[in-house]
Amino acid sequence: MNEFIRVAIYIRCAIEEICNQVELLTEFVSKQENCVLASVYVDEGHEKQKFKEMMQDATLGKIDCVVTKDTTRFSRYLPDLIRDIHTLKDSSVDVVFLENDIDTRDAYAELKIAISTPMLKEESHKTRERIKHGCGMQRKETEGCHYE
Repeated sequence: MNEFIRVAIYIRCAIEEICNQVELLTEFVSKQENCVLASVYVDEGHEKQKFKEMMQDATLGKIDCVVTKDTTRFSRYLPDLIRDIHTLKDSSVDVVFLENDIDTRDAYAELKIAISTPMLKEESHKTRERIKHGCGMQRKETEGCHYE
């Protein structure tokens, strides 16, 4: 008898991104052997209520694996990220971060996380600054001041 791995997907993003991430993650899970989608947890923006619910379900043995887009969905703060991964591992729950190509069953997962997470945080900061700068330029143009 084959046992299925109960997989949860976790999404934390802006509301307009949710459908894309649900599609990406459910497609990934559907292509894995012996996996069944058990739960979908979605938080919008900086909310983490569903994340807390997912962590609770993990400690209660309701899921075997969590799949999420990247490490920043859990946390941009490395100590919190590592703590949450350890909590899941203590409950025998694996985590797969798709865009980072990290699976916590890998012996080098924490090293990969320690290397990739600060880079993702920096990229997120740069993107936020570009967006803010672009909005400032747009505002100036509407006030009659144009940038070249």
